[in-house]
Amino acid sequence: MNTSGSSGPLGNNKSQVYRHKGIEQYSNGCSHFVDYTDTVSQGSCGSCWSFSTTGALEGAHFLATGELVSLSEQQLVDCDHECDPEEYDACDSGCNGGLMTSAFEYTLKAGELEREEDYPYNGTDRGGCKFDKTKVVASVSNFSVVSIDEDQIAANLLKNGPLAVGINAVYMQTYIDGVSCPYICGKHLDHGVLLVGYGSAADASIRFKEKHFNRLYIHIIV
Repeated sequence: MNTSGSSGPLGNNKSQVYRHKGIEQYSNGCSHFVDYTDTVSQGSCGSCWSFSTTGALEGAHFLATGELVSLSEQQLVDCDHECDPEEYDACDSGCNGGLMTSAFEYTLKAGELEREEDYPYNGTDRGGCKFDKTKVVASVSNFSVVSIDEDQIAANLLKNGPLAVGINAVYMQTYIDGVSCPYICGKHLDHGVLLVGYGSAADASIRFKEKHFNRLYIHIIV
């Protein structure tokens, strides 16, 4: 899911990507998605959109099946050339960027995605598509674009798991730690990330019962 409109293919920011691979189950039935693995660099490939897409699909697949699988970003980089019908020349273009909504459309048409271990990430788009239908493990039946209203984002996060979102990442280039709170938020979206939680304070845990916030702090994997 993509919580806001795009500004063309995402992928200009080639930063470190943290894979979302682990899930802890709370006793009240809510899921807390956390990162259990080492940092994975997307390298010089503008493939953030593919990591954002697989992260959201992994979470949705887990909630639907109880099985946590690591899905292939490289399949999207190599095989997905879907275009946004509402935005001229906005097509998924491997290391030159792409859109999560178009990637979901590709997955709907292709049928399913392979495991990461069967189609591993190599950070290039020069190898051609090697999709093997006999190795698919996860599929998409539908997807929706979420409103940018904070309450709607929170509600969808709780219901559907991590959300694929686009952000303006110019201030992330100098991020060190703590809460990133730029005074000016650019409207041009240039980086695909995974929204995994929210809270009402800078050090808040993920909250499941609060509906209204004076200020929303979101937890993302970049």
